[in-house]
Amino acid sequence: MAEGSGTAPAALQITSEQIIHEALSQRDATLRATTQNTEYADLEELQQHQYKQRRSFEQALTRNRLKTSQWHQYANFELQNRDFARARSIFERCLVVMPHHIPTWTKYIKAELQHGNVNHARNLLDRVVTLLPREAKPWYLYVSTEEALGNVFGTRQVFRKWLEWDPPKDAWMRYIEFEIRYNEYEKARLGFQACAVAMPLDLDVWFRWTNFEKLHGTKALAREVYALAIETVAAIPKKEASLPPLITHWAAYEVASDDFTAASKVLTVSLAKFSVSEDDRTQLLQALAEYEKRFGSVESVEAVTLQKRMLQYAAELAASPEDYDLWWIYLDATETQGPEETQRAFAKAVAASPQSETKEAWRKYIAVWLRYLMFVELTLDDKEKTRLLFQELLGLIPHTKFSFTKVWLAYAKFEIRCLNVAAARKVLGQAIGRTRGLKPSVFKRYIALEIQMREFDRVRKIYESWLSAAPALLEAWLAWLEFEMELDEGARVAALFETAFEYVAVTDRDALMDRYAGFLLEEGQYEQAEAAFEAIVKDSPTLNGWLRYVEVLRSVAEQDAELRDSYVAKARAVYERAISASKASNESRFYVLKALVEFEEVYGDAMTKSAAENRLPAVVKRKVADTDGNYNEYLDYVFPDDEAIQEQPTKKPKWGAFLTNAKKWAATQKE
Repeated sequence: MAEGSGTAPAALQITSEQIIHEALSQRDATLRATTQNTEYADLEELQQHQYKQRRSFEQALTRNRLKTSQWHQYANFELQNRDFARARSIFERCLVVMPHHIPTWTKYIKAELQHGNVNHARNLLDRVVTLLPREAKPWYLYVSTEEALGNVFGTRQVFRKWLEWDPPKDAWMRYIEFEIRYNEYEKARLGFQACAVAMPLDLDVWFRWTNFEKLHGTKALAREVYALAIETVAAIPKKEASLPPLITHWAAYEVASDDFTAASKVLTVSLAKFSVSEDDRTQLLQALAEYEKRFGSVESVEAVTLQKRMLQYAAELAASPEDYDLWWIYLDATETQGPEETQRAFAKAVAASPQSETKEAWRKYIAVWLRYLMFVELTLDDKEKTRLLFQELLGLIPHTKFSFTKVWLAYAKFEIRCLNVAAARKVLGQAIGRTRGLKPSVFKRYIALEIQMREFDRVRKIYESWLSAAPALLEAWLAWLEFEMELDEGARVAALFETAFEYVAVTDRDALMDRYAGFLLEEGQYEQAEAAFEAIVKDSPTLNGWLRYVEVLRSVAEQDAELRDSYVAKARAVYERAISASKASNESRFYVLKALVEFEEVYGDAMTKSAAENRLPAVVKRKVADTDGNYNEYLDYVFPDDEAIQEQPTKKPKWGAFLTNAKKWAATQKE
C-alpha cells in the first residue's frame, strides 16, 4: 500500500479469500453436524422438525415482516440444511420487503460465495450496485471479490464504474492503491488527476499525489504536482482550504532535497503572486523567516525581518485600526515592498475611518488620505482614480462638524496640475459653499488662481462673496484694497475704504485708518491723511497711534521741501500732545520723549535737542510690599519737568473735644 493512502473501516475489510475459506469451513461443519446428529430417528422425524421450524419462522414473519434478524435466521436455517433454493427464496423475499437493506445484500452475497456460487454472487453484486450506486459497501465487496478471484481486468472495470458515481475519497485511494499493486503507475497517476479534479480543495489528495511522485515518479513531476495544486486551490473562490499548508509542504520537500534556494523561492514567489488572507500571509512570512534564518543571507534576513515587523504592525492595527500614527509607520515600511503592497496598505488605512468626532483623529486620518492621493497620482500615475478618490474623501468628511480646507485646496491644485481650470474653479466654489464662506484660505487660493489667469473681474466677485459671508473681516477688506492698489484703481480704493469703515469692528478701525492714511500719503493727499490720523488719536489715543501720526507728518516733511518746516512744527506739536496724553503711564511717556529726542536729532538744532534730552526721566528702583509682607523691586521713572511735590504742613491735633469728654468723665468719678 502506498504511503499516506487511506484505509476503509474495519467492517469493510473483507477479502474473497476469507469468504471462500469461511464457506469451506462452514460446509464441512454442516456435513459433520448432519452425519453425527443422532437426535432424529429417521428422515420423517427430521422433515417434521424442519416443517415445524419453517412454520415458526413464517408465523414470526407474518407478525413482523420488517424484522431483518428473523429473515436472516430463517435463511441461515435453510443454509444449514443445505437447501440453497429455499435460502435464496428467503433472501429474495426479504429484499422484496426491504430492497435497500445493505446487510441483507451482504449476507446473501457472502452465502453464495461461501458455497462456491461465484457467478450468482456476481449477479447479486451487479444488482446491488445498480440499485444502490451511492452505497460504498457493495462496491468494496465487489472489487474485493474480483481481485481475490484474480480478475484484475474485471476489478479495474468495477472500479471505473464505481468512480463514475462521484464516490468518497477512500474509493479513489483504493483504486490508486490497486493500480500501484500491479505496477500500473501511469494509471495510478491518471487516477490522482481525476481525484484532484473531483476534490480540488482536499489537500490530503494533493499530498498523497506528491508522495506518490516522490516514490514512483521524478522530482520534476513532484514539483509540477505542487505547482498545479497551488494554482488550483488559489483559483477557486470561497476556498475552504488555505494555501499555506501546500506552500510550506512544497518548501519542506525542497529542503529535504537539499535545495534551500528553491524552498525560499517557493515562499517568496507565492507571497508575491497570490492574494491570500492576513492569517495565511502571516503563516507564510513566518515560514519564510525560519528558512531565511537557517539558510539565507544577511540581506534576505533583513528583508524577512522587515516583513515580520510589518506583520506585527498589521496585528496591532487590526486591534486598533484608528491608530493613524502607526498606519503612517506601516506605510513607510510597505514602500520597500513595491507599489502593489503599498496600495493594499493604503486601501486598508483609509478604510479605517474615525468613529470618534474629535478633530484630532480626523486630522490624522485626512493626512493619511492626502498621502494616499499623492501616491496614486505620482507613483501609479492614475489621474482618474485620483479624482475619484478625492470625491470619495470629500464624501466621508462630516462637513457639518469639520471643514478641512486643505482637502479642497489639494483637490483644486490637482485639477490645476491636470490643466483643468474649470474643474478647479468648481471645486473651490463647492469649498466656499461647504465651509459657508468662513475659511479665508479657500478664498485666498481661489483669488490667487484667478489672478494667475488674469481674470480680475472674477477676483472682484470672489472678494464680494467673501465679504458677504464675513463683512466685518478686516483681513478681507485689506486684501481687496491691496489688490485694487496694485491695479492702480485709486477711485475704487477710496470707495472701498469708505465702505469698509461702515462694516469693520471698532477695534479694527485704527488699523484700517492707518492703512487709509498711508494710501492718502502715497496719493499726495496730505491734508486728508492728517485728518485721518486726527480722527485716530481722537477716538483711540494710544502710544502707537501717536507715534504713527508723527511718522505720517515726518513723511510729508521728507516728501515736500516746501512743507518741511510747517510739518516739522506740526510733528513737535503732536509730540507735546502725546506727552500730555501719556502722563498717566510713565513708561509710555518715556517712549514718547525718547522718540522726541530721536526726532530732534534729525530735524532740530542743538537747543531743541538739548531741551528734549533734559526732559528724559531718571530711572530709579522702588520697592513695594506684597500681601505676605515681602518687598518686590520695580523700575520707575522720575521726570525733571514734573512739578515738585510739596510737603503738606503738619496739622495740630484737635484736643478740644477730647479734653471736654475727659473732664466730664472725671466729674462722674468724683460723684
